[in-house]
Amino acid sequence: GKPVSEMEEDPEVSPIGVPRNRWRPGALVFRVQGESMQKEDGRGINPDDLVMVDTRNLDLTDGKVYVIHIPGSGVTLKRVRFLAGQAWLFSDNPNQQEFPPFQVDDARILGRVYSNISVEVM
Repeated sequence: GKPVSEMEEDPEVSPIGVPRNRWRPGALVFRVQGESMQKEDGRGINPDDLVMVDTRNLDLTDGKVYVIHIPGSGVTLKRVRFLAGQAWLFSDNPNQQEFPPFQVDDARILGRVYSNISVEVM
């Protein structure tokens, strides 16, 4: 969805079990909020999913998904596409009116998503 605001209170921090075969040194785990990365058929990265982020992988690669900090807006999850040599941030959600692509020159890459764990909400 929209970036998690820097003005919001600190998110709840709690332990999360991660399968050993998905863990990498320097990894962070984020719980997804919003539907911007959910595909039309419900696949993709959905609300409440956990994403494993490699904080050592900061080089942008076309088509890969990254966790990005946007100063003044917060943290978001987007797919990078290069158009005319410029990096653009895209949502996987086909509703481009609600989730339009954008460029952010002052964004800071926090890492590349390398695994997604779907979590059933009870």
